[in-house]
Amino acid sequence: MLSVYEPSTGYYPLAPWAGLAVLCGYAVLAFGLAVVRLRGRDV
Repeated sequence: MLSVYEPSTGYYPLAPWAGLAVLCGYAVLAFGLAVVRLRGRDV
């Protein structure tokens, strides 16, 4: 049984540009955490 809320039925929860924005946000967050951790170690 297929649910109505599946990509195969044409349902996408985010627009493509919004999905790209979320991906970029996660990348910026990961980069920021990496910078903070590296600055903490290189004392």
